[in-house]
Amino acid sequence: MAKILYGEPVAEALSAETAARAARLRARGVTPTLAIIRVGERPDDMSYERGAVKRCLALGIEVRKYALRADAAQAELMAAIDGVNRDDGIHGCLLLRPLPGQMDEHASCEALAAEKDVDCITAASLCGVFTGEKLRFAPCTARACIEMLDYYGIAMAGKRVAVIGRSLVVGRPAAMLLLERDATVTICHSKTPDAPAICREADILIAASGRAGLVGS
Repeated sequence: MAKILYGEPVAEALSAETAARAARLRARGVTPTLAIIRVGERPDDMSYERGAVKRCLALGIEVRKYALRADAAQAELMAAIDGVNRDDGIHGCLLLRPLPGQMDEHASCEALAAEKDVDCITAASLCGVFTGEKLRFAPCTARACIEMLDYYGIAMAGKRVAVIGRSLVVGRPAAMLLLERDATVTICHSKTPDAPAICREADILIAASGRAGLVGS
């Protein structure tokens, strides 16, 4: 019988662990700090920012917000990113996307220092995921899949894992992280003719397509 893994207890455990780590850093005189760069005031960006700030403050992480006008020039955004890169007191950065049309999103993402790229938006960060180097941050949702399996004590070595979805945000990086744990991974997508059979035969199934209700009970 299939067992569905729920994220809420995992999130609670990770929050407690993160709060403890933040407290230890503060005791050593280091204030863990996240920068959030936002261009404009899109409702979804504002909502995401409020949620991130609330969670960070609850865990003992300081937040610095860099809010630019919706009509800001590319140079203004690059200056903000450069300032974050140079500030040793900032340990991570979220660049809220999508950016307005006048911005070069690719150039903006690549300008962020990979060691502060907590959302894995730079090529260097993704490269670290695909090469197995552990010097960068993995995409959050992909990493969360591994954290959930660890939390529930599910070994991945030697297991057949089906990942539904091949995006660079979840599906593909999740597959790479699973391979690091010695799983045998099959990625299913819209052109996979025998996807249902592959999923039924898998020991572990990860739905990463972004479509609710795609996998039935």
